[in-house]
Amino acid sequence: AMLGALTFVPIFLQIAQGFSPTASGLMMVPMTVGILSASTYAGRHMGRTGRYRILPMFGMAALGLGAAALATLDASSPSWRFVLSILVFGLGTGSIFPVVTTAVQNAVPRPLLGTATAAGVMFRQIGGSLAVAVFGALFATRLASALGPEVSLQAGEIGPQSMAKMPAELRGQLADATTHAISPIFWWVVALAVVGFAFALILREDLLNQPAGRTVE
Repeated sequence: AMLGALTFVPIFLQIAQGFSPTASGLMMVPMTVGILSASTYAGRHMGRTGRYRILPMFGMAALGLGAAALATLDASSPSWRFVLSILVFGLGTGSIFPVVTTAVQNAVPRPLLGTATAAGVMFRQIGGSLAVAVFGALFATRLASALGPEVSLQAGEIGPQSMAKMPAELRGQLADATTHAISPIFWWVVALAVVGFAFALILREDLLNQPAGRTVE
């Protein structure tokens, strides 16, 4: 959900809303703030209570809410809406990162600790790679469909510099087509967040610093 969505956020900012690459990078700072804040709180919560099951529930809900907000943005949306949406997205992501690894490590015997940790990282990377590939194909298909055969983009790369040389009408058409192509990606992220929330509901909670067999109902 995170890697697949965030790959296309700078594209939306630069093509649909006309930000420069530097400005689009700065617009991602709220997400980083959200991740750092939520990760810090999640770590303190787990250390204080020994519990973690509530964190991925909150994280998946916030991630889905942030993705839904991002899906409703268009070329004319004010910057504050994007900042708020990406902040909520970051809070959700930060609530999940430390929990998943901790839960996996806490649920297996010590001799399997390295194997379980590596398996978690591997499947996370596989999920991210698949999401980027699938979402990229979806974006390219919908962008080509929205632009139509009458619009020919001679440059293989679209960015602020190439768009500056385009007529205003074509820039507006490209901005609308980009919004049309990216919006379904975020709705797919919402669907993935719902699936993740369902798994969080059935996640077994073993008290931290307790034997793996001691389970909290």
